[in-house]
Amino acid sequence: MAGRLSSPDAVIAVLEGFWAGLTGWARRHGYRIDSPQAIPF
Repeated sequence: MAGRLSSPDAVIAVLEGFWAGLTGWARRHGYRIDSPQAIPF
């Protein structure tokens, strides 16, 4: 894995895309992902 963390907007965009893909995959395969509603920090 490689990349740069110097651009917060780019990091957020990549993480949002990853999360959307992960939740979509889980839904299609019958998995449920529990996540806290509040950010713990």
